[in-house]
Amino acid sequence: MKFKTLQTEWKATGTEGEIEAWVSVFGNVDSYGDRVKFGAFRDSLATLTPALVWQHNLQEPIGKTVTMEEVPAGDPRLPENIREHGGLLAKGLLNLNVQAGREAYEHVKFGSVNQYSFGYDEVETTPLQDGTKELNKLKLYEWSLVTLGANNLTQTQSIKAMSIEDKLATLSMLIDNAEEHAHAFADMRTKAGRVLNSRIRGMIVSLADQLTDAAKSLYALHKETEPIADTQKERRALLLYMQQLNRN
Repeated sequence: MKFKTLQTEWKATGTEGEIEAWVSVFGNVDSYGDRVKFGAFRDSLATLTPALVWQHNLQEPIGKTVTMEEVPAGDPRLPENIREHGGLLAKGLLNLNVQAGREAYEHVKFGSVNQYSFGYDEVETTPLQDGTKELNKLKLYEWSLVTLGANNLTQTQSIKAMSIEDKLATLSMLIDNAEEHAHAFADMRTKAGRVLNSRIRGMIVSLADQLTDAAKSLYALHKETEPIADTQKERRALLLYMQQLNRN
């Protein structure tokens, strides 16, 4: 059995423990050099419901698969960055009555685990001239919450709503991780004595601009949500002050 791992993001659903995830993207080349074709999961999904497990451990289920559907390119349900590709949309329900399910749910809410992987066998593939491989038909056994990703276009769609405190804590953690990676990358390049190519330099500038825009939005949010002074209290205080002056 082979595995593919995919980065995710979350949004709210109406049922506690319920999740929706884009666990595969069609038509783009992942870090393994594979391209999953639309329809690759069709036969497998018709005969087998994949298990929902933790870190590919089939002995540690954390919930159950509710539905799984291949969604074609252009479907309005697709996130903008994968709309031109299409993807495999999975809906699952974490089992909050067992420790593994509760821990998975808390990891997801906190943001310490935000990626999915799926276990599969290749049934039919086509090697391409550019060195990549098209996966035409796959046997899908399970999908897992994991900690290491491969396909940066895949999205996790939903989980029970997080509070604003949880979202801000998750954002803070992600920024801390980004800062650590940036320092480590800079140290590595300095020691190696290599110059970054123009594409990487452009990505760095783009990321810095995104962080700057995010900081501006947070400052604006902070300013817009400042408590508004109670004008009636101010007027009463002013009236009392004027009365005091008149007595004097």
